[in-house]
Amino acid sequence: MKRPSDWLLAVILAVGVFLWQRSSFDLWHIDLFHIQLASYAWHSGQPERMYTDYDGYERWIEDWYRPQADRLGAWGDENAYFYPPFLAGVLSPVSDVHVYVWRNSLFAINVILLFVFASQIVRAVGTAFSWRGFLWAFSLVLLCYPMARATKLAQIVPLLAVLFWEGLLRLKSARKAATVLIGVVMAVKIFPAGWVLLPLVKRQWRFVLGIAGTVAAIYILSITLMGWDIHLRWWDAVREFGSVVYTYFGNQSPAGWFTRAVLGKSLLGQNFDPSPLIQFVRALFILVFLGGTVLLLWVHRNSELPFSLENGLMISGLLLSLPVTWEHYFLFVLPALGALLYSEWRRGRVDTQSILLIAAAFFFTMKLTRFYSDSDVGKIVSGSQCFGLILFWVYCVKRLKTEQGQTRIAGI
Repeated sequence: MKRPSDWLLAVILAVGVFLWQRSSFDLWHIDLFHIQLASYAWHSGQPERMYTDYDGYERWIEDWYRPQADRLGAWGDENAYFYPPFLAGVLSPVSDVHVYVWRNSLFAINVILLFVFASQIVRAVGTAFSWRGFLWAFSLVLLCYPMARATKLAQIVPLLAVLFWEGLLRLKSARKAATVLIGVVMAVKIFPAGWVLLPLVKRQWRFVLGIAGTVAAIYILSITLMGWDIHLRWWDAVREFGSVVYTYFGNQSPAGWFTRAVLGKSLLGQNFDPSPLIQFVRALFILVFLGGTVLLLWVHRNSELPFSLENGLMISGLLLSLPVTWEHYFLFVLPALGALLYSEWRRGRVDTQSILLIAAAFFFTMKLTRFYSDSDVGKIVSGSQCFGLILFWVYCVKRLKTEQGQTRIAGI
Protein backbone atom coordinates (compact mmCIF):
# COMPACT_ATOMS: atom_id res chain seq x y z
CA MET A 1 0.00 0.00 0.00
CA LYS A 2 1.27 3.46 -0.88
CA ARG A 3 2.51 5.29 2.16
CA PRO A 4 1.65 8.95 2.78
CA SER A 5 4.26 11.49 1.79
CA ASP A 6 6.94 12.51 4.26
CA TRP A 7 6.31 16.10 3.19
CA LEU A 8 2.72 15.73 4.35
CA LEU A 9 3.93 14.34 7.66
CA ALA A 10 6.32 17.27 8.11
CA VAL A 11 3.55 19.80 7.39
CA ILE A 12 1.10 18.14 9.81
CA LEU A 13 3.77 17.99 12.51
CA ALA A 14 4.50 21.70 12.05
CA VAL A 15 0.79 22.53 12.21
CA GLY A 16 0.44 20.30 15.27
CA VAL A 17 3.29 22.04 17.11
CA PHE A 18 1.78 25.44 16.28
CA LEU A 19 -1.73 24.50 17.41
CA TRP A 20 -0.52 22.76 20.56
CA GLN A 21 1.56 25.66 21.83
CA ARG A 22 -1.12 28.16 20.82
CA SER A 23 -3.75 26.29 22.87
CA SER A 24 -1.44 25.49 25.81
CA PHE A 25 0.09 28.88 26.61
CA ASP A 26 -0.11 30.96 28.72
CA LEU A 27 -0.06 28.27 31.40
CA TRP A 28 -2.76 28.33 34.06
CA HIS A 29 -2.93 26.36 37.28
CA ILE A 30 -6.61 26.52 38.20
CA ASP A 31 -7.16 22.75 37.81
CA LEU A 32 -4.15 21.93 39.96
CA PHE A 33 -4.38 24.42 42.80
CA HIS A 34 -7.41 22.78 44.42
CA ILE A 35 -5.28 19.62 44.80
CA GLN A 36 -2.48 21.67 46.34
CA LEU A 37 -4.95 23.44 48.61
CA ALA A 38 -6.44 20.16 49.85
CA SER A 39 -2.91 18.85 50.40
CA TYR A 40 -2.08 21.93 52.44
CA ALA A 41 -5.28 21.56 54.49
CA TRP A 42 -4.18 18.06 55.48
CA HIS A 43 -0.57 19.15 55.98
CA SER A 44 -1.58 22.02 58.29
CA GLY A 45 -3.97 19.91 60.39
CA GLN A 46 -7.19 21.37 58.94
CA PRO A 47 -8.79 18.38 57.16
CA GLU A 48 -12.29 19.84 57.56
CA ARG A 49 -11.31 22.47 54.97
CA MET A 50 -10.44 19.92 52.27
CA TYR A 51 -14.03 19.59 51.00
CA THR A 52 -17.06 21.84 50.82
CA ASP A 53 -20.67 21.45 49.81
CA TYR A 54 -22.50 23.89 47.54
CA ASP A 55 -24.32 25.58 50.42
CA GLY A 56 -21.03 26.49 52.10
CA TYR A 57 -19.08 27.05 48.91
CA GLU A 58 -19.04 30.87 48.93
CA ARG A 59 -17.98 31.00 52.58
CA TRP A 60 -15.29 28.38 51.92
CA ILE A 61 -13.95 30.53 49.09
CA GLU A 62 -13.89 33.64 51.24
CA ASP A 63 -12.50 32.13 54.44
CA TRP A 64 -10.12 29.51 53.09
CA TYR A 65 -9.53 29.40 49.34
CA ARG A 66 -8.83 33.06 48.65
CA PRO A 67 -6.46 33.74 51.60
CA GLN A 68 -4.38 30.67 50.78
CA ALA A 69 -4.47 31.44 47.05
CA ASP A 70 -3.08 34.91 47.74
CA ARG A 71 -0.40 33.50 50.02
CA LEU A 72 0.73 30.77 47.62
CA GLY A 73 0.48 32.84 44.44
CA ALA A 74 -2.63 31.33 42.85
CA TRP A 75 -5.05 33.27 40.66
CA GLY A 76 -8.00 32.54 38.40
CA ASP A 77 -11.29 30.71 38.75
CA GLU A 78 -11.90 28.86 42.00
CA ASN A 79 -12.40 25.10 42.09
CA ALA A 80 -13.40 22.71 44.84
CA TYR A 81 -11.50 19.49 45.49
CA PHE A 82 -13.21 16.23 44.47
CA TYR A 83 -10.33 13.76 44.39
CA PRO A 84 -10.07 11.18 47.23
CA PRO A 85 -8.29 12.18 50.44
CA PHE A 86 -5.26 9.93 49.93
CA LEU A 87 -4.12 11.93 46.89
CA ALA A 88 -3.93 15.08 49.00
CA GLY A 89 -2.28 13.11 51.81
CA VAL A 90 0.45 11.76 49.53
CA LEU A 91 1.23 15.22 48.14
CA SER A 92 0.94 17.09 51.45
CA PRO A 93 4.71 17.26 52.20
CA VAL A 94 5.19 19.57 49.20
CA SER A 95 1.97 21.56 49.59
CA ASP A 96 3.34 24.72 51.20
CA VAL A 97 5.28 26.05 48.19
CA HIS A 98 4.52 28.55 45.45
CA VAL A 99 1.94 27.33 42.95
CA TYR A 100 4.41 27.78 40.07
CA VAL A 101 6.48 24.89 41.45
CA TRP A 102 3.46 22.61 41.10
CA ARG A 103 2.39 24.06 37.77
CA ASN A 104 5.80 23.88 36.13
CA SER A 105 6.40 20.35 37.42
CA LEU A 106 3.10 19.14 35.97
CA PHE A 107 3.80 20.98 32.71
CA ALA A 108 7.05 19.04 32.35
CA ILE A 109 5.17 15.79 33.00
CA ASN A 110 2.50 16.63 30.42
CA VAL A 111 5.13 17.43 27.79
CA ILE A 112 6.66 14.00 28.36
CA LEU A 113 3.18 12.49 28.08
CA LEU A 114 2.91 13.82 24.51
CA PHE A 115 5.56 11.27 23.56
CA VAL A 116 4.11 8.56 25.78
CA PHE A 117 0.67 8.88 24.19
CA ALA A 118 2.27 8.58 20.74
CA SER A 119 4.14 5.48 21.87
CA GLN A 120 0.94 3.94 23.23
CA ILE A 121 -0.85 4.53 19.92
CA VAL A 122 1.95 2.67 18.12
CA ARG A 123 1.74 -0.18 20.64
CA ALA A 124 -2.06 -0.30 20.33
CA VAL A 125 -1.66 -0.65 16.55
CA GLY A 126 0.41 -3.77 17.20
CA THR A 127 2.87 -3.42 14.32
CA ALA A 128 6.65 -3.20 14.47
CA PHE A 129 7.89 0.14 15.74
CA SER A 130 9.00 2.68 13.14
CA TRP A 131 9.91 6.31 13.50
CA ARG A 132 7.50 7.28 10.73
CA GLY A 133 4.65 5.55 12.50
CA PHE A 134 5.64 7.18 15.79
CA LEU A 135 5.74 10.65 14.20
CA TRP A 136 2.31 10.16 12.64
CA ALA A 137 0.97 9.17 16.06
CA PHE A 138 2.78 12.13 17.62
CA SER A 139 1.13 14.50 15.14
CA LEU A 140 -2.31 13.25 16.22
CA VAL A 141 -1.45 13.91 19.87
CA LEU A 142 -0.25 17.42 19.04
CA LEU A 143 -3.45 18.15 17.11
CA CYS A 144 -5.63 16.91 19.98
CA TYR A 145 -7.15 19.98 21.63
CA PRO A 146 -8.17 18.11 24.83
CA MET A 147 -4.47 17.38 25.45
CA ALA A 148 -3.43 20.99 24.84
CA ARG A 149 -6.29 22.24 27.02
CA ALA A 150 -5.37 19.85 29.83
CA THR A 151 -1.78 21.09 29.67
CA LYS A 152 -2.91 24.71 29.85
CA LEU A 153 -5.21 24.10 32.81
CA ALA A 154 -2.62 22.00 34.69
CA GLN A 155 -4.75 18.85 34.69
CA ILE A 156 -3.58 15.48 36.03
CA VAL A 157 -6.05 13.56 33.82
CA PRO A 158 -3.46 13.02 31.00
CA LEU A 159 -1.26 11.18 33.51
CA LEU A 160 -4.21 9.05 34.65
CA ALA A 161 -5.16 8.26 31.05
CA VAL A 162 -1.58 7.20 30.25
CA LEU A 163 -1.42 4.96 33.34
CA PHE A 164 -4.79 3.45 32.44
CA TRP A 165 -3.70 2.63 28.88
CA GLU A 166 -0.38 1.35 30.12
CA GLY A 167 -2.40 -1.14 32.13
CA LEU A 168 -4.51 -2.08 29.10
CA LEU A 169 -1.44 -2.56 26.91
CA ARG A 170 0.16 -4.82 29.51
CA LEU A 171 -2.83 -7.13 29.86
CA LYS A 172 -1.17 -9.94 27.92
CA SER A 173 2.48 -9.42 28.84
CA ALA A 174 2.26 -8.46 32.54
CA ARG A 175 -1.25 -9.06 33.87
CA LYS A 176 -0.46 -8.38 37.53
CA ALA A 177 1.16 -5.04 36.70
CA ALA A 178 -1.81 -4.22 34.47
CA THR A 179 -4.22 -5.00 37.29
CA VAL A 180 -2.38 -2.69 39.68
CA LEU A 181 -2.10 0.19 37.18
CA ILE A 182 -5.78 0.08 36.26
CA GLY A 183 -6.78 -0.27 39.92
CA VAL A 184 -4.70 2.74 40.95
CA VAL A 185 -6.34 4.92 38.28
CA MET A 186 -9.80 3.79 39.39
CA ALA A 187 -8.94 4.58 43.00
CA VAL A 188 -7.94 8.14 42.07
CA LYS A 189 -10.69 8.82 39.52
CA ILE A 190 -14.09 7.20 39.89
CA PHE A 191 -15.52 7.15 36.36
CA PRO A 192 -12.94 4.74 34.80
CA ALA A 193 -14.34 2.08 37.15
CA GLY A 194 -17.19 1.73 34.65
CA TRP A 195 -14.69 0.16 32.24
CA VAL A 196 -14.75 -3.08 34.29
CA LEU A 197 -18.05 -3.84 32.58
CA LEU A 198 -15.92 -4.98 29.64
CA PRO A 199 -14.01 -7.74 31.49
CA LEU A 200 -17.21 -8.60 33.35
CA VAL A 201 -18.99 -9.19 30.05
CA LYS A 202 -16.05 -11.38 29.00
CA ARG A 203 -16.28 -13.25 32.34
CA GLN A 204 -12.73 -12.43 33.35
CA TRP A 205 -13.55 -12.81 37.03
CA ARG A 206 -10.02 -13.06 38.40
CA PHE A 207 -8.95 -9.94 36.57
CA VAL A 208 -11.92 -7.96 37.89
CA LEU A 209 -11.28 -9.24 41.42
CA GLY A 210 -7.64 -8.20 41.10
CA ILE A 211 -8.64 -4.65 40.16
CA ALA A 212 -11.21 -4.52 42.96
CA GLY A 213 -8.59 -5.83 45.38
CA THR A 214 -6.16 -3.07 44.38
CA VAL A 215 -8.79 -0.38 44.87
CA ALA A 216 -9.89 -1.89 48.18
CA ALA A 217 -6.31 -2.11 49.47
CA ILE A 218 -5.69 1.56 48.65
CA TYR A 219 -8.84 2.70 50.44
CA ILE A 220 -8.32 0.46 53.46
CA LEU A 221 -4.85 1.94 53.89
CA SER A 222 -6.20 5.45 53.28
CA ILE A 223 -9.00 5.08 55.84
CA THR A 224 -6.60 3.55 58.36
CA LEU A 225 -4.13 6.43 58.05
CA MET A 226 -6.48 9.37 57.45
CA GLY A 227 -9.67 8.38 59.22
CA TRP A 228 -13.23 7.59 58.23
CA ASP A 229 -14.67 11.09 58.66
CA ILE A 230 -12.63 12.70 55.88
CA HIS A 231 -13.67 9.92 53.49
CA LEU A 232 -17.32 10.54 54.32
CA ARG A 233 -16.79 14.24 53.54
CA TRP A 234 -15.24 13.27 50.22
CA TRP A 235 -18.07 10.94 49.31
CA ASP A 236 -20.70 13.57 50.17
CA ALA A 237 -18.91 16.08 47.93
CA VAL A 238 -18.66 13.60 45.04
CA ARG A 239 -22.30 12.56 45.41
CA GLU A 240 -23.43 16.18 45.29
CA PHE A 241 -21.17 16.86 42.31
CA GLY A 242 -22.77 13.96 40.46
CA SER A 243 -26.27 15.34 41.02
CA VAL A 244 -25.87 18.40 38.80
CA VAL A 245 -25.16 18.97 35.13
CA TYR A 246 -22.48 21.58 34.50
CA THR A 247 -23.54 23.80 31.62
CA TYR A 248 -20.05 25.30 31.28
CA PHE A 249 -18.83 24.63 27.72
CA GLY A 250 -15.93 22.51 28.98
CA ASN A 251 -18.49 19.87 29.95
CA GLN A 252 -18.67 17.89 26.72
CA SER A 253 -21.18 15.31 27.91
CA PRO A 254 -24.41 14.90 25.91
CA ALA A 255 -26.32 16.03 29.01
CA GLY A 256 -24.28 19.23 29.25
CA TRP A 257 -24.65 19.87 25.53
CA PHE A 258 -28.41 19.30 25.77
CA THR A 259 -28.82 21.84 28.58
CA ARG A 260 -26.97 24.47 26.53
CA ALA A 261 -28.27 23.82 23.01
CA VAL A 262 -31.85 22.75 23.80
CA LEU A 263 -32.71 24.27 27.17
CA GLY A 264 -30.80 27.47 26.44
CA LYS A 265 -28.59 27.53 29.55
CA SER A 266 -25.51 29.74 29.55
CA LEU A 267 -22.19 28.39 28.33
CA LEU A 268 -20.56 29.92 31.39
CA GLY A 269 -22.95 28.44 33.94
CA GLN A 270 -21.36 26.43 36.71
CA ASN A 271 -24.15 23.98 37.40
CA PHE A 272 -27.78 23.26 36.72
CA ASP A 273 -30.11 21.52 39.16
CA PRO A 274 -31.70 18.63 37.26
CA SER A 275 -35.36 19.04 36.39
CA PRO A 276 -37.47 15.94 35.68
CA LEU A 277 -36.69 16.50 31.99
CA ILE A 278 -32.95 16.53 32.63
CA GLN A 279 -33.22 13.42 34.79
CA PHE A 280 -35.08 11.68 31.98
CA VAL A 281 -32.52 12.79 29.38
CA ARG A 282 -29.65 11.61 31.58
CA ALA A 283 -31.32 8.22 32.02
CA LEU A 284 -31.88 8.03 28.27
CA PHE A 285 -28.21 8.73 27.53
CA ILE A 286 -27.15 6.05 30.03
CA LEU A 287 -29.52 3.57 28.40
CA VAL A 288 -28.42 4.36 24.84
CA PHE A 289 -24.67 4.80 25.21
CA LEU A 290 -23.71 2.66 28.20
CA GLY A 291 -26.55 0.17 27.93
CA GLY A 292 -26.12 -0.12 24.18
CA THR A 293 -22.37 -0.61 24.56
CA VAL A 294 -22.71 -3.36 27.14
CA LEU A 295 -25.40 -5.10 25.09
CA LEU A 296 -23.23 -5.11 21.97
CA LEU A 297 -20.21 -6.38 23.87
CA TRP A 298 -22.36 -9.07 25.46
CA VAL A 299 -23.61 -10.23 22.07
CA HIS A 300 -20.00 -10.44 20.84
CA ARG A 301 -18.54 -11.74 24.09
CA ASN A 302 -17.23 -14.92 22.46
CA SER A 303 -15.73 -13.12 19.46
CA GLU A 304 -12.09 -12.09 19.18
CA LEU A 305 -12.53 -8.35 18.65
CA PRO A 306 -9.71 -5.92 17.79
CA PHE A 307 -8.19 -4.60 21.01
CA SER A 308 -8.64 -0.90 20.21
CA LEU A 309 -12.16 -1.42 18.91
CA GLU A 310 -13.61 -3.05 22.02
CA ASN A 311 -11.82 -0.68 24.40
CA GLY A 312 -12.67 2.36 22.28
CA LEU A 313 -16.33 1.34 22.25
CA MET A 314 -16.41 0.70 26.00
CA ILE A 315 -14.67 3.91 27.03
CA SER A 316 -16.57 6.16 24.61
CA GLY A 317 -19.91 4.65 25.66
CA LEU A 318 -18.98 5.20 29.29
CA LEU A 319 -17.94 8.84 28.78
CA LEU A 320 -21.10 9.64 26.80
CA SER A 321 -23.28 8.30 29.61
CA LEU A 322 -21.83 10.62 32.28
CA PRO A 323 -23.58 13.87 33.31
CA VAL A 324 -20.18 15.61 33.40
CA THR A 325 -17.46 14.74 30.88
CA TRP A 326 -14.79 17.40 30.82
CA GLU A 327 -13.00 17.65 27.49
CA HIS A 328 -9.74 16.31 28.97
CA TYR A 329 -11.52 13.06 29.90
CA PHE A 330 -11.53 12.35 26.16
CA LEU A 331 -7.83 11.49 26.43
CA PHE A 332 -8.92 8.08 27.72
CA VAL A 333 -10.08 7.42 24.13
CA LEU A 334 -7.08 8.90 22.29
CA PRO A 335 -4.92 5.74 21.89
CA ALA A 336 -7.93 3.81 20.54
CA LEU A 337 -8.72 6.62 18.10
CA GLY A 338 -5.15 6.65 16.80
CA ALA A 339 -5.00 2.88 16.37
CA LEU A 340 -8.35 2.73 14.58
CA LEU A 341 -7.33 5.56 12.24
CA TYR A 342 -4.33 3.47 11.27
CA SER A 343 -6.48 0.40 10.67
CA GLU A 344 -8.78 2.42 8.38
CA TRP A 345 -5.78 3.69 6.43
CA ARG A 346 -4.52 0.13 6.06
CA ARG A 347 -7.95 -0.95 4.82
CA GLY A 348 -7.49 1.50 1.97
CA ARG A 349 -11.14 2.17 1.20
CA VAL A 350 -12.96 5.51 1.25
CA ASP A 351 -16.50 4.66 2.26
CA THR A 352 -19.08 5.55 4.89
CA GLN A 353 -17.10 3.81 7.61
CA SER A 354 -13.81 5.61 6.95
CA ILE A 355 -15.49 8.99 6.42
CA LEU A 356 -17.31 8.54 9.74
CA LEU A 357 -14.04 8.00 11.59
CA ILE A 358 -12.34 10.95 9.86
CA ALA A 359 -15.23 13.22 10.85
CA ALA A 360 -15.09 11.86 14.40
CA ALA A 361 -11.34 12.55 14.58
CA PHE A 362 -11.83 16.11 13.31
CA PHE A 363 -14.44 17.12 15.88
CA PHE A 364 -12.70 15.10 18.61
CA THR A 365 -9.35 16.84 18.15
CA MET A 366 -10.05 20.33 16.84
CA LYS A 367 -10.38 23.50 18.89
CA LEU A 368 -13.62 25.18 17.81
CA THR A 369 -14.12 27.29 20.93
CA ARG A 370 -13.97 30.56 19.00
CA PHE A 371 -17.35 29.60 17.51
CA TYR A 372 -18.90 28.97 20.94
CA SER A 373 -21.42 31.62 21.97
CA ASP A 374 -24.79 32.06 23.63
CA SER A 375 -26.46 32.27 20.22
CA ASP A 376 -28.43 29.25 19.01
CA VAL A 377 -25.70 28.30 16.56
CA GLY A 378 -22.95 28.89 19.10
CA LYS A 379 -24.64 26.64 21.65
CA ILE A 380 -24.94 23.87 19.09
CA VAL A 381 -21.27 24.23 18.15
CA SER A 382 -20.36 24.24 21.87
CA GLY A 383 -20.72 20.45 21.82
CA SER A 384 -18.12 19.96 19.09
CA GLN A 385 -15.95 17.52 21.04
CA CYS A 386 -19.06 15.71 22.27
CA PHE A 387 -20.22 15.38 18.67
CA GLY A 388 -16.84 13.92 17.76
CA LEU A 389 -17.08 11.35 20.53
CA ILE A 390 -20.62 10.41 19.48
CA LEU A 391 -19.38 9.90 15.90
CA PHE A 392 -16.53 7.77 17.24
CA TRP A 393 -18.99 5.64 19.23
CA VAL A 394 -21.19 5.21 16.15
CA TYR A 395 -18.10 4.25 14.15
CA CYS A 396 -17.21 1.58 16.72
CA VAL A 397 -20.76 0.21 16.57
CA LYS A 398 -20.64 0.11 12.77
CA ARG A 399 -17.16 -1.43 12.78
CA LEU A 400 -18.35 -4.06 15.24
CA LYS A 401 -21.04 -5.14 12.78
CA THR A 402 -18.41 -5.25 10.03
CA GLU A 403 -16.20 -7.48 12.17
CA GLN A 404 -19.19 -9.74 12.85
CA GLY A 405 -19.89 -10.07 9.12
CA GLN A 406 -16.27 -10.92 8.36
CA THR A 407 -16.26 -13.53 11.13
CA ARG A 408 -19.35 -15.19 9.64
CA ILE A 409 -17.78 -15.24 6.18
CA ALA A 410 -14.59 -16.76 7.60
CA GLY A 411 -16.70 -19.38 9.39
CA ILE A 412 -18.46 -20.34 6.16
